[in-house]
Amino acid sequence: MTTDRPLLATLFLLSKIPDAEILITGHSQGASIATLLASFVGHADGPFASIKDARYKAYVFAPAKPGNDHYSYDFGALYGVHGQGWTVVSTQGWVPQVPFTLQFPSDINTPNPLKPYDGRQLETADAGLTTLARAEVDTARLREDVARRGKIHLEAVSQRLRAANETVGRIAMPQGDGHAVNASALADTLDGFLGYLQASLNYAYAGSLVPLFATPGGNPDDPADYFWQHHLGNYWIYMQAQYGKT
Repeated sequence: MTTDRPLLATLFLLSKIPDAEILITGHSQGASIATLLASFVGHADGPFASIKDARYKAYVFAPAKPGNDHYSYDFGALYGVHGQGWTVVSTQGWVPQVPFTLQFPSDINTPNPLKPYDGRQLETADAGLTTLARAEVDTARLREDVARRGKIHLEAVSQRLRAANETVGRIAMPQGDGHAVNASALADTLDGFLGYLQASLNYAYAGSLVPLFATPGGNPDDPADYFWQHHLGNYWIYMQAQYGKT
């Protein structure tokens, strides 16, 4: 909402164009943001509910893992099943491998060996399961800290928006005079996000995977370029070679 073409206001107006098909795309960090944006429009409600009326396709290149396995399932239901959400990854790209996944018993669907439905601690003589149970206490603190920091950030943004209490975005389109979005309305939407933050470090891919089988090796012109295999140009070259120019 801070540019001369505020994204949410733009999406609102584009969704009003009959038969509009909106493509959401990005590379690297932009791909991760694009994935989250696709989820947002797929579940849009409140002041932005009408955004969901348009048809969307998401094409993302080399994203970091955007959420846990349940997020991945939800994204698949929104886009993957219908062939509308594609995630292009390379066997030599390192960004799609992060953030590092830390999966623990509390992340596994219940019932599982350490967490039956009734909440009892399972009695077991298995040394490995006992070690996992003990590690769960320490990792719970780490997950809670991740969620706490995320909530602090969103709460701060929400408070600033409410304090402004003014129009934070307006964009004119050929179809009309434009659309204004009030700061308080946007703050209400952010407040809704707070209830969905999960204390999880269990990350997974999202979308229908388009794998690129890259040739190992560094940048012949710059050996210090550790982003070499991650560059979008390489993704384009591999896509054309393996899937055709069309």
